[in-house]
Amino acid sequence: MKIIIRKVVLFTALLAILTSAVLCTISAAGASMPQSMLALGDSLTTGYALPDYVDENDPYACKSYANLIAAAMGLQGGDTYINRAVNGDTSSNLASRLPGMKGDVQKAELIVISIGGNDMDRLIPLILYKVTGKQITEYSQMAAALQGVAPEAYASLENDAEVQGAIADAVAKLKDNLKTVSDMIKENAPDARVIFLQQYNPLHVQGFSDFAAFSQKSLDAANAAIAENAQSYGFEVLDVPSIINSRAAELTNIQKFDIHPNEQGHLEIAKLLAAHLGISLDPAENTTAETTAAPEETTEQATVTTDVPESEAPTQTDAATESATQPTAPAQNSGCQSAVLGASLLSLLLCAAIVLKKSK
Repeated sequence: MKIIIRKVVLFTALLAILTSAVLCTISAAGASMPQSMLALGDSLTTGYALPDYVDENDPYACKSYANLIAAAMGLQGGDTYINRAVNGDTSSNLASRLPGMKGDVQKAELIVISIGGNDMDRLIPLILYKVTGKQITEYSQMAAALQGVAPEAYASLENDAEVQGAIADAVAKLKDNLKTVSDMIKENAPDARVIFLQQYNPLHVQGFSDFAAFSQKSLDAANAAIAENAQSYGFEVLDVPSIINSRAAELTNIQKFDIHPNEQGHLEIAKLLAAHLGISLDPAENTTAETTAAPEETTEQATVTTDVPESEAPTQTDAATESATQPTAPAQNSGCQSAVLGASLLSLLLCAAIVLKKSK
């Protein structure tokens, strides 16, 4: 009889532990699904150059990484998902526009930002002038000119005071603008989950490798600024360069002298962001997880503000870069771990009490 009692007690303890773990997993799945999202940035986030892209005033039709993520979470473009990215924007543009988006910021549970590429892109005309002696402003002409520059010409720029000063100023301005943006977000959406995308470098391909090697140093500095700023505010960073840089020929339009991601590139960025968020790109899978989770209060839906800024012409396209060290995402299941441990200890104590009582 005592053997049977011990088996029943042991089974009860194991069942309690497994139940706690399952409930914890379900709770974490529900907690990781934001009910509203705000996308900020430049042409990378509008989906510019995608086959189904319309324009930045209607950014919800194309299969951009932001739209794919919003669809995966079941959010509605223009309602619970707001995309306020603007083609050609620099960090200075975003910092000046953001006060006009205060309402959107306040309603967002998730804010995704990709900015800084155009800050560094603005340096290309100066660099080309230094190595070619020509004033070049059209991107297609820049691309052709870059392919004809000898490696030693870039090496000479390492000691060029004007070029190095311009790079340092651009990075310093980026830092200041990121702080302005982050202060505003922290003040108006203190509980929002904020993710900054680091900028990839599409020039690591044949014909551009010499300029890619030179530009990587300044882009690394920009990405370090993004990571440091995010860490200081408790925000997160997505390592986009880790998936794009080595596959630029495949995932961007660089072979057409366009550095924007193609459809596959946007899909890969969306996959990376989905994994970071702990969700699936398949909306059905996320819906299943939510239906099994404990119900939460519904959040007020975001609405588009009326002060849509006029677009800058996208003649300056997004630059990109290798990743710097990034802060880890906030732990989503520390409370669950405590719950499992507590349930386990409680079960074991109850079991011990039963055994002791029966042995007496």
